[in-house]
Amino acid sequence: MREVSDCVAAYDYAECQLTDGFPLSIRLITATHAKLLASGHGRTQCPGEFRRSQNWIGGSRPGNAREVTGATYGRLYAYDSYLAILAEGSEAIH
Repeated sequence: MREVSDCVAAYDYAECQLTDGFPLSIRLITATHAKLLASGHGRTQCPGEFRRSQNWIGGSRPGNAREVTGATYGRLYAYDSYLAILAEGSEAIH
């Protein structure tokens, strides 16, 4: 039940921020993530922060894993670029 409450609180927070004109940004995403993981499962997993280490599925290391996520060093740049593209698109619509 706690996780559901955190999910609703995070959604409400993000919706309110966006409705009030706050832009979709890394700051909003991390603040929403912190609210999502405020309590319950995940509260010790660095809420409000992006992963600093690479993640993989299957295998004991990235070299023999079945699935490996992208490297973390370029992720924030990629997110920033994606958000900039979204912002350009939304301005073109108005």
